[in-house]
Amino acid sequence: MVNRYFFITVFLLLLLAPMVNDSFSIVQFERADENRVFHDSLVFNIQKLDNFPSDCENYLADNFSFRTPFIQLYKDIKLTVLHVAPSDNDESVIIGSDQRFFIASEEKKLYEREQILSDTQLDSFQAEWKIRKTYFKKRGIKSFFMIAPSALEVYAHNLPFNVQKLAPNNLSMQLQKRLNKKDPNFVLYPLKYLKDKSENENLYFKLDNHWNQLGAYYATNELLKVIKKQIKNTNFTFMKQVKLTVEEKKGGYLATLIGKPNYTENVPIIRFTKQTSREIEKFGFPVTAGFPYPANYERHFINPSSNNKQRVLIIRDSFGDDCVPFIAEAFSETLFIFDGWKYGFNKEIIEQYKPDIIIYIMYEVHTLNFIR
Repeated sequence: MVNRYFFITVFLLLLLAPMVNDSFSIVQFERADENRVFHDSLVFNIQKLDNFPSDCENYLADNFSFRTPFIQLYKDIKLTVLHVAPSDNDESVIIGSDQRFFIASEEKKLYEREQILSDTQLDSFQAEWKIRKTYFKKRGIKSFFMIAPSALEVYAHNLPFNVQKLAPNNLSMQLQKRLNKKDPNFVLYPLKYLKDKSENENLYFKLDNHWNQLGAYYATNELLKVIKKQIKNTNFTFMKQVKLTVEEKKGGYLATLIGKPNYTENVPIIRFTKQTSREIEKFGFPVTAGFPYPANYERHFINPSSNNKQRVLIIRDSFGDDCVPFIAEAFSETLFIFDGWKYGFNKEIIEQYKPDIIIYIMYEVHTLNFIR
């Protein structure tokens, strides 16, 4: 009998607590951003009585005293107990093992091989590259193309069992096989190398979809090996003169998606023991229309101490960010262009800058942008 009255009392208190709190403002919670318009007023219109019940329900739900902590509790249960993304309206994040999160939009389609290249698309890639390489060859320019793998490919061993490959080769492997048939060292897709390293090292952020500095370091090292095969007398021994430390980093794109922007992780940081490259004034090329990060469109470096006296042009996306210090250190002059995920020809830049080498760095999710 005692237990019965106890539970009835607790139940009544739970019902009354929000009303008492609303009346006397005992505890106030900051409203969480739900990316929508809240119902903060209730209008009684005798001409539209049919709408009043739903309007009243929405008003009470949006202004419930303990809405914010209850929503957070709900998200925490989904994330920590059920191991699913806490968002109700999409499946934007995959919760993996070892506290690793994965983006689950185009990356998931690529990993599961839902999105592969048709023969027509492969022909389009080959035709476009033939045009560009003919143009480069006339000007004595060497060209290279590095495709950055997604974290789903590199850390497949941390994915949940329900994320499965439907075929052995993905879009990037198809492209590498086709374009390297006539030019074996043209396309670099460093998946196998990064997967081997990932068994014991952290190469991608756990709270973001990009590789970290260590992942970029290894990928750049593989790129420089390919360049060395094609260009004689290049020297990249400086890549061994680095120091590895670990720092705590707060947040990331995936942390924001799961509503945990204050989450932190330990990430590897690589710095040269002696950095000789330095950033200098930009050329001032026109920024791609609509590009949301105009300050990051162009970056220009020189390194008078480099043994490699080539001028290098990098057409890249955000995966090229952490490659910047390593590539800038490798050559006497380097120009980085982030052309809004277009990976364009950029003839005007080539004509003015006159590079010896052009390198494209492309995240595999954006590969189709090249032929759009």
